[in-house]
Amino acid sequence: MPLFMTELDESDGEGGENIPLEAMKALQFDDDSDAYENAQSFKDQGNESFKFKDYSNAIALYDNALKIKAQIAEGKRTTTEPLGKQMALWLSCYLNKSACNFELKNYRRCINDAKQALQIDPRNLKAHYRASKAFLALDKTDECFELLRHGLEIDSHNLALQSVLKQLASRREYLDKVEAASREREEKRKLNAAALLQAKKHYKLLFQKSLGSSDSMPAGDIALLDQNNDPATAFTEDTSLYFPVVILYPLVLQSDYIESWEQSITPAEQLEQLFSQPAPWDEHNEYTKSSVELFADTPSAGLLKVGKNIPLIKILENGKVPLLDGIVRLYVTPKRRSSEFIAKHKESVEERTKSRITVNL
Repeated sequence: MPLFMTELDESDGEGGENIPLEAMKALQFDDDSDAYENAQSFKDQGNESFKFKDYSNAIALYDNALKIKAQIAEGKRTTTEPLGKQMALWLSCYLNKSACNFELKNYRRCINDAKQALQIDPRNLKAHYRASKAFLALDKTDECFELLRHGLEIDSHNLALQSVLKQLASRREYLDKVEAASREREEKRKLNAAALLQAKKHYKLLFQKSLGSSDSMPAGDIALLDQNNDPATAFTEDTSLYFPVVILYPLVLQSDYIESWEQSITPAEQLEQLFSQPAPWDEHNEYTKSSVELFADTPSAGLLKVGKNIPLIKILENGKVPLLDGIVRLYVTPKRRSSEFIAKHKESVEERTKSRITVNL
């Protein structure tokens, strides 16, 4: 018998305390009758419950029979039946309990019951079969194989064990494929992360933290994709960066969020889509592609006027415009009100600067 099948779990098989079921508590023991006959009666009742697929009640009845086993061992009950007959009864109870727990998908309890059966009869093939099925259900393939190997050494022609062995081979093949796919995904993820870092360095992108932000705060996700729109595993001329961009309309306190803006797309192309229909908040029809101007933050908290026909990457490269918390911010304002926006932005920056100075003092 494999070594791991000799180590019994003294809990309920799920790591919890082994507490008797209510149905088991309700059953009455006949202390005056022969202990074996009393236990046999419980076992027979358990078999009836098993036939009707009342597995929980069957387990309670088998446990009641096994409780008598403990009473006999402690000298609290007696029987005239020979030891061999007693052991056969206890073995049957453990095997039947194991079958019930398997049907209930209590696989660890099923294994524990099979272990108890193997303590009585190390060559019992039903116990090998039940435990191997439960190990397989838990994807404990090594334990399953070891148990099957031991069982087939006892009877190499056992069809039940051979059937589980075939299932094990199929499951191992599937799990190997899953593991290989997982390793491949992780390798691609690492390659993509390295390629993305290379792209950021190539374009000399500048990243800044907003006031009050921390490393635990979520940041915008920049992606590097290949021609098939899959995460790129190398930075080449055929790859493209995709940026999260928030477009702010500060004079009307509105905004649009673009989750993935491809690096070669110009603001004019995005505005064409955004302003294809008048915005519900644009009461005076001030916001059209031709009537607005764009601005972006500078590293020193100033403003940079952005050309609408310049690809996004040209706006960002060489650190001209920082990505705040990993997100590009662009301000859109009507041309005729640009001076109003610039003045308000300057005032806001000055107030934040004063606030920081006050805090530092």
